[in-house]
Amino acid sequence: MGSTKNETIADLYHQLVDAVVDYAIYMLDLQGFIVSWNQGAARCKGYSSEEAIGLHFSRFYTEEDRRAGLPESALSTAKTQGKFEGSGNRVRKDGSIFWANVIIRPMLNKSGTLIGYCKVTRDMTEIKKQQEEEKIREKELRLATSQLENIFQSMTDGIIIRNAQGDTVRSNPSARQILGLSEEELNSENLKDKKWQCWKPNGEIFPVSEFPAVKTLQTGKAHKNVPMIIQKKNGNSSWVNVSAIPIFDVNTEASEVLVIISDQTELQKHKSDLEDTLNFVPVGIFNTDKDGNVLYVNKAWSEITGVSKEQVMSSGWIQAIHPEDREKLLSGRKIAAENGMLLQLTFRCVHPNGEIRYVLCKRIPSLNSQGNMTGYLGSIQDITELKTSEKQLEEAQHLAQQASKAKSEFLATMSHEIRTPLNGVIGMSNLLLETNLTENQQELAQAVSNSGKSLLILINDILDFSKIEAGKMDLDQTEFDPNEVFKEMLNAFTLIPLTSNLKFIHDIELCPSYLIGDPGRICQIFSNILSNAFKFTKAGSITIKIEFKVKESETLLIFRAIDTGIGIKETSKSKIFKVFSQAESSTNREFGGTGLGLSISKNLTEMMKGTIAFESEFGVGTTFLVNLPLKTGKLKTSESIDSDSGYNSEVKKKILRPGLAYANSLAGNILIAEDNPTNQNLIRRMLLDLGCSSQTAINGYQVLELLEEQTFDLILMDCRMPGMDGYEATQIIRNKTTKKYRDIPIVALTANVSAEDKNRCLFLGMNDFIGKPISKEKLYHAIKKYMINLKKNELNIKEKASINSMDIDQNIINDLISLNSEEDPGFFDQQKSIFTSYTKELLTKLIDAHKNKELEIISNLAHSMKGSSASFGAKKVASVCKNLENNVKTMSPSEVDNAIEQLKKDLELFFDYLDHLKINKE
Repeated sequence: MGSTKNETIADLYHQLVDAVVDYAIYMLDLQGFIVSWNQGAARCKGYSSEEAIGLHFSRFYTEEDRRAGLPESALSTAKTQGKFEGSGNRVRKDGSIFWANVIIRPMLNKSGTLIGYCKVTRDMTEIKKQQEEEKIREKELRLATSQLENIFQSMTDGIIIRNAQGDTVRSNPSARQILGLSEEELNSENLKDKKWQCWKPNGEIFPVSEFPAVKTLQTGKAHKNVPMIIQKKNGNSSWVNVSAIPIFDVNTEASEVLVIISDQTELQKHKSDLEDTLNFVPVGIFNTDKDGNVLYVNKAWSEITGVSKEQVMSSGWIQAIHPEDREKLLSGRKIAAENGMLLQLTFRCVHPNGEIRYVLCKRIPSLNSQGNMTGYLGSIQDITELKTSEKQLEEAQHLAQQASKAKSEFLATMSHEIRTPLNGVIGMSNLLLETNLTENQQELAQAVSNSGKSLLILINDILDFSKIEAGKMDLDQTEFDPNEVFKEMLNAFTLIPLTSNLKFIHDIELCPSYLIGDPGRICQIFSNILSNAFKFTKAGSITIKIEFKVKESETLLIFRAIDTGIGIKETSKSKIFKVFSQAESSTNREFGGTGLGLSISKNLTEMMKGTIAFESEFGVGTTFLVNLPLKTGKLKTSESIDSDSGYNSEVKKKILRPGLAYANSLAGNILIAEDNPTNQNLIRRMLLDLGCSSQTAINGYQVLELLEEQTFDLILMDCRMPGMDGYEATQIIRNKTTKKYRDIPIVALTANVSAEDKNRCLFLGMNDFIGKPISKEKLYHAIKKYMINLKKNELNIKEKASINSMDIDQNIINDLISLNSEEDPGFFDQQKSIFTSYTKELLTKLIDAHKNKELEIISNLAHSMKGSSASFGAKKVASVCKNLENNVKTMSPSEVDNAIEQLKKDLELFFDYLDHLKINKE
C-alpha cells in the first residue's frame, strides 16, 4: 500500500513538473547526462523529450564556456556547496543564443548518497532586454534633466516659475540680472510685494492685475510678448518682453506659471538708432503687416507723398495715391501677395500742394526666423525727374530715328540713282571691250571701265562705312564652302594684268568641313587687303596663304597676305586702320583711294570676333595677318587648291576677258523688268551674248501684262520702278495659284545689297538677287541656277562610272572646258597637254627620288603634283599625293612602294580619261 502511494506521489510530481512551461526543469545523472525533461525545457531549449534524454547538459553551453570548463564547475559547486546559481548565454537546438538564469541542486537518496542533479533554467532574454532599456531610459532621463537644468541656468532670457499665490518657486541667473535682484531677493518675492517698478511703453504705470503671470493664473491661457519697461532698484531701466505660460496640475488647473522675460534694451536702442538712420535716407521706407496695414514709415516717405506718419498708419496711405492708379496698385499687391514674389510698380502720388509725383515702389515679403511671413518691407523712390528725362530722351530718340531713317532712305536713293547710270557705264564699256577695237579704242574703253569700277568701289566703301558708323552693319550666318568661295575671290584677281616682274602666288589649304559665317564680308576683308597689295607692289611677288585650324565646334581661319611692295614707314603705321587715312598724303596722290578699305576691314573683323594685324618694313614689303574664329559646319569631301606653277599662269592669261567664256552658253526667254533705257539695252545685249532672247517691261504693271500674254523662263526684276515697283509685282505674282506664276524664277536687280534688302527680296518670294552694276558673269551664274534648258558644254564620257571610280571633280573639268571660245576653241586641249606633260615630268622625278631614297624631295614633288592635280579635277590623284607629302618620312619602304604604284596607276587612268574625253561643241 505504501509503495503504491509513493508511486502515485511520484507520478503526480512528474506531472506537476511537466506542466511547468516557463521553466526548463530536467534531471541529470552523476556524469551530467539528462535523464528527465519537462515541457518547459522543450519550449526553452527546442529539444523534444526523446531528443534530449541521453544528451550531456554541456551541449546547452556556448563553445567558449565549454572550453572554460563552466559546465563541470557548475556541477562541482552544486555538489560541494549544495547549490549552484548563475546566469549566462545558452544555446538552443537551432543555434540561437539566449540569456538564462540557472539553478543546480544535488539530488540525494534516503541514505544521503548523491544520485544526480536537478537543473532549473529560466529564459531571461526579454527580462534582461527590459532591464537594459530601463537603464537606458534612466540614463537618458538623467541626461535630459541635466541638460534642461543647464539650459535653464544658461538661457539669456530670464525664467521665473511662480505658484498660484504669486510666490517665486525658481528663477535663473538671467532673470535675476534683468530685474537687478539677488537670488535670495527674487526667490523670496511675491508679485504683490515686488521689488521693481514697471511701466507700459506709453509711460503709464503697469498694474499688477494686468501682469501676464497674473492673467495666466486666472485664465489658464498663455499671454505672450507683452512689452514692459522695468526700473531696477539701482534706478536703471530696461525694455523687456514678458510671456506667461500655464503649468497644469493633475486636475488640469493652472497651479504654476512659467514666466519668460526677454531683455529688449539693446534691441530697442538699435531700433531707435535704425529709425534715426532711416529718417536720413532719401528713399521712402515702409513696413506693413500681412494684410498690408502700414506699421512704420520713415521721414522720406512722408516727404515724398505729403502724408504724415499719423495719417498713413493702417490703411490711410491710400489717400496719397493718384485715383487713377489705385486699382493698379491694389491689384498688383494682391497678385504679388498670392505668389509670394517681389512687387515692383510705378504709380503717381498726389501731393497736398497738388503736384503730381511719379513713384517707383518695391515691396518684398518679410519673414521671421522660422521662415514664416509676418508682413512686408518696402521702399518708394521719387522718379519724377527720371520720368521727365525719359520723356525728353524718347522725344530725342524719335527725332534721331527719323533722322537715321531719312539718312538711310537718302543713301538708298542715292545708291540706286548712282548705281543705275554706273551700271550702264561699266556694262556698256565691258561689252565694248568684247568687240574688235583698235589699240587706242581698247585703251580708252578700258579706262572708262576702270573708272566706273573705281567709282563703284568708292560708293560701296562709303555705304559700308555709313552702316558701320550707324551700328547697322548686319552679318549673315550661312554655311559655305571656304575653298570654293576663296577660289572665286581669287579668280577676280587673276584678271589683273601683271608685269613680267611681278608674280601672284596663292596657297589655299584644304578645309575638311563647311564653315558658318558671312562669306561675302570675309571676302571683302581679304579683297581689301589684296587690292592694297596689288596697288602698292610693282615688282617681286604677292603671296597669300589661307589655313584652317578645325575644331569640333569652331574653326580658326588664318589669312596671310605677303607683298614685296613699298612698305609702310614707322611713323605712318598708326594711321593704317584710321578712317579716310593713308600712310602718306603723297600716297593718295600717286595711288588714289579713300582710305576706307582697311578701316572697314578692321571693323568687319572685330564684328566677327577676329583680329587683324600687320608687319611692314619701308622699302621691303608688308605682311597682313587676319584670324577669324568661325563656327564649324558639316564635313565635306574636297581637296585643297594649290597654285604656283606655270600651268596656273597659263590659265590666268586665258581668262583676262571672261565675257567671251560665256558666249552662247545659255538658252531661254527672259523678261527684263527695268525702267532705265540704258540698263534695258545693256541687259538685253548681255543676254543676247549668252544665247537668250528677252522682252522688257518698265514697271510692275507691264510685267503682269506680259506674263499673261507670254511664257518666260525667268524674270530679272528691278526693285525700284515707277508706278508698281518690283517688290509689289513679285507679291502679286507669288499670290497667284497657277504653276506658271508660282514656279517662275525671279531674280532681283537691286542697287541695295545689304542683308536687310536681300532678306526682303527672299521674303517676298524672289529666288535670288544681283547687285548693280550688272556684269555678264553675274547674269550667267544667276540664270544658270534656274534655267532648265541650258545650252552648255557637256562631257560625253564613254563610261560615267569611271568618273566615280577615279573620283574626278567634273565641275572643275566643266569650268576649264567653258573657257573654250570662238577666238580660242582649243584652249582646253592646250591646258590638258600642259598638265599632262608637266605631271609626267614630276612623276619621273619622283620615281628617281624614290630609287635614291630622297624622302624630302619626294615630299616636295608630291606637294607640287597635289596642287596641279586638284586644280585639274583629279581628286584621287591629289589625295595620294597628299598622303605621300605628309607621311613619306614615317612610312615603311613597302608602304612608299605601294603609294607610288597607286599614284602611277591612278595617273594612267586619269590620262586615259582625258584622252577619251569628247566635248560637245554645238
